[in-house]
Amino acid sequence: MAIGLLAVAAMAASWALSDSARAQSAEIRGLVDRVDRLQRELTTLQRQVYRGEPPPPAATAAPPSE
Repeated sequence: MAIGLLAVAAMAASWALSDSARAQSAEIRGLVDRVDRLQRELTTLQRQVYRGEPPPPAATAAPPSE
């Protein structure tokens, strides 16, 4: 009986831990995507500046999320 209860508790704990790891992974993926987008925009801007092209029109920025 005690072994069965221990096994159920271990399974529940592993399920809970994996769920929080997935949430963190999703948050990190969002940050990585955002950094990638910023890098692409910076590269595009650098190419335009070095070629002497006019800068693109200003885009409205999304408010920072907290």
